Amino acid sequence: MPSIELRLDQREIDRSADLVVRAILTQATAAVRAETRGLERDLEDLTREAAGGNLWRAWKSATFPRGSRLAASPAGEVFVNGGSRTRGAMTFWSQAGVNRSKGGFYLAIPTEHAGVSTRSRDLSPGEWERRNGQRLVFVYRGGGKPSLLVAEHRYRARNGRGSRTATSRRQGGAYSGAATETLPIFILIPAQRFANKFSIEPAVERRGRMLRDNFTRRMNRLRTAIDGTRES
Repeated sequence: MPSIELRLDQREIDRSADLVVRAILTQATAAVRAETRGLERDLEDLTREAAGGNLWRAWKSATFPRGSRLAASPAGEVFVNGGSRTRGAMTFWSQAGVNRSKGGFYLAIPTEHAGVSTRSRDLSPGEWERRNGQRLVFVYRGGGKPSLLVAEHRYRARNGRGSRTATSRRQGGAYSGAATETLPIFILIPAQRFANKFSIEPAVERRGRMLRDNFTRRMNRLRTAIDGTRES
């Protein structure tokens, strides 16, 4: 009787299977990279709209594995790139909470007359006094207004940022020369509520759904391409 014999090339089967697996992993990695970068842009837009300034530039992203390598579980990460001050600012704008001083005293908020700190944080009253060689004066204000730390006999900076000490001689207990001012250097408040202007979690959840849809579209295209190869 006639017989039919089917011979399979195991090496060819293994090679074809490997190509299919690599194609699937490539699409998965591409989808993760696209949506991770998309989440970074989403958070940049939210931060720019809520906080203004350059805080939005702190958002960075990374995907794993790096380069052209493939993995069964590709992953993406979006994070705040910066020190404790930058991370604290992002928390202030994106979460609920209250900022209080460590010792239960006032929070000292520097005004435009305080100048700029040389460190990666706001100027403190003690640092200001050491830098300028001048004691600050506490001024209590009632009626719900915040108290102040002021500096007497100061000249305003021409650019509006900072001030300088009067160097003219005293005559009869008063300073001679150009008129000086008593300038508010710090505003004192007992606590400060976080701005909480935007939320990160909804953006993450939205991109999670978009990742699923992105991968599904890529797999459909891959399946169509494979079927077309078989038919040919």
